[in-house]
Amino acid sequence: MTGLSIDIEIILNRADKIALKMLSPRARSMIIALRSLRRGPRPLEDLLAECASMGFSCRAMRLALQALEELELVEYYNNTYRLTEYGIDVADAIYDVISEMRDFTYNTIEGNIDEGRIYAHLVTSLASTIGVVESFAEDKRSLAIALTIHTYVSTLSATIAAFLAEKTPYLIEIIRRISEIP
Repeated sequence: MTGLSIDIEIILNRADKIALKMLSPRARSMIIALRSLRRGPRPLEDLLAECASMGFSCRAMRLALQALEELELVEYYNNTYRLTEYGIDVADAIYDVISEMRDFTYNTIEGNIDEGRIYAHLVTSLASTIGVVESFAEDKRSLAIALTIHTYVSTLSATIAAFLAEKTPYLIEIIRRISEIP
């Protein structure tokens, strides 16, 4: 891994920890479970160990998995949890956002970013809010997971932008220009 790649991973890992820390224990466990189960079925012990390896207590993991089961995102089978088709779609969407943020971070640090891409990154929270409203209108049960994902994505996006603004004067110039728009 190059020095640049390590810097990017440090930024992303710090932002991820902050975003997860902002969530309630149950919501944090939901995000960690969805991300972990995207890689394949896991027993509860593995999910708890992954949560602990990130520095979090996941006493709420059982409750989170139960909520994910009720939302038909996860199913329990043969002493393991696995994603349903709907759960795969949701976990893939979270992964896609994280991948986009990784690309954004890399391109920003490399200086290969244009103003349009910065605007697009900054409206991630707005797009997430629209997703919450749409999902609630379609199925009121989905509000808990939609708000959890929205809070995680919005915090992750804002934290990454804040870390990048420290390293990239161009980014802060654009943010200042946006804030001056009447």
